[in-house]
Amino acid sequence: MGKFKEQRYLPYLFLFPTLLVLLWITIFPFGYILYLSVHRYYLLKPWVPRIFLGVKNFVELFTDEMFKNTIVVTVSFTLISVAVEFLVGLGLALIFTLNVKAERLIISLLIAPMVVAPVAAGLLWGSMYNAEFGIISYFLDRLFGVTGISLLGDVKTAFPSCVIVDVWQWSPFMFIILLAGLKSLPNAPFEAARIDGASTLQLFRYITLPILKPIILVVLLIRTIDAFKTFDTLYVLTGGGPASATETLSLYAYRVNFTYFNMGYGAVLALVLLIIIIGFCVMFNKLVSR
Repeated sequence: MGKFKEQRYLPYLFLFPTLLVLLWITIFPFGYILYLSVHRYYLLKPWVPRIFLGVKNFVELFTDEMFKNTIVVTVSFTLISVAVEFLVGLGLALIFTLNVKAERLIISLLIAPMVVAPVAAGLLWGSMYNAEFGIISYFLDRLFGVTGISLLGDVKTAFPSCVIVDVWQWSPFMFIILLAGLKSLPNAPFEAARIDGASTLQLFRYITLPILKPIILVVLLIRTIDAFKTFDTLYVLTGGGPASATETLSLYAYRVNFTYFNMGYGAVLALVLLIIIIGFCVMFNKLVSR
């Protein structure tokens, strides 16, 4: 009996070191962020005593115009990017449910942008957008006679230019997941509907989309969270400029923490980002559970 109990708890003994590490890299940082969020602490002045502020750092959010701007930019970037990526991914997935020649080769080429590191993608597109030697500027000059335009340096064009980069890199993610979902759909409902005279559009609207809904919601959740906290690509492309036109919440939190070194207010911004992402997870979980 004693030997049986020892074997029962043996798996937990093996898991204990891993759980300890996970707690250390998740619980401790989260607790430290909570601690910083209620204190005034400047990283370059460690000798200055940390002053307890209570909720003053949180109250500052409501008077911070830059914070309001970053929320608008972040939400706009997320909604536009994810919507376009979903439409592009779903369109490509529907095309590849048909008989396409050299399907494996074409799919391999289509998903190539997804495996490029975000920093590398930012550097690549940054050189392509360059007003002097970029290939995009070259074609704008040749085709439309537009010369000397800096797509990333203009307030009107910087935001859509960043959206294009995100769509280019992450539409393949939508495509590959949705294609797998489409190819796993059962044939019986479609055959029954065709016998009843359903059109292709009716099949897509009343059978394909409802059955594919859980996969669609999951892939939208993953991309929404990822797009909402986008940092590396935008940092390389514009750094949040020009005139904060591409300043997302992640970039603003980074700037407050490691440019202004205001760790207390930076911790509040990080918490806001976390709370919003948790809200997305709860919302999508309710949609999936229905």
